[in-house]
Formats: sequence, C-alpha cells, structure tokens
Amino acid sequence: MLRHTCASLLIRQNTPITTVSQILGHSDVQITLKTYAHFFVEDSFEAMEKLSQYVESFTE
Repeated sequence: MLRHTCASLLIRQNTPITTVSQILGHSDVQITLKTYAHFFVEDSFEAMEKLSQYVESFTE
C-alpha cells in the first residue's frame, strides 16, 4: 500500500512517468501507468483552467 501511495503521489506531483517507473524498478513505463496512474478530479479542474487561460490569450 505504501508503494502504491508513493507512486500515485509522485505522478500527481507531475513527476515524469519515466522517473516514477525507474524509482519503482519497472522495466517498462506501461507497467507503471497501468498500475499506478489514477484520475484525480482536482487535476481535471486545473487542466481546464489552464486550457481556458491559454485560449483566452489568443482573444486578447
């Protein structure tokens, strides 16, 4: 459980997946993504806000 939490938090902090995979000792990043990557609702709000700001920069 500690390993899973660590990996998920690293991913949530935007640590490159290749780095997380290396830390965990995986031979392939796909293993890391399939096992530890999760959807966080807060991240979608942040992503949409960034997109909105980006689009607005073209209309100013």
